[in-house]
Amino acid sequence: MALSIKDPTVDKNLRLLASMTGESLTRAAASAIEEKLAKLEAAKAKKRVARRKAVEDFLKDRPRLKFKGGKTLKEITDELWGM
Repeated sequence: MALSIKDPTVDKNLRLLASMTGESLTRAAASAIEEKLAKLEAAKAKKRVARRKAVEDFLKDRPRLKFKGGKTLKEITDELWGM
C-alpha cells in the first residue's frame, strides 16, 4: 500500500526523524504513528478512570436505593462499567 506525502514540511520532518533514529522512512512513520496512538489511548483511559471516580464519589454519599431486580445503583453502574 502506497502513501504519498505531498506536504514538503511533513516530508522533510519524516526524513529528519528517520535520519536521527536510523530507521527507514516507513519504520519512522510507523513508530511516530504508534507512539501517537499510544498517547491517545493512555489519555482516553485516564479520562475513563476520572469519570468512573467522579461517578463513584457522587454515589458514595447517596442512599442505597434498590431498583427493579433488587440491585443498587452502584451495582448497576459497576455492571455498565464492566467492573
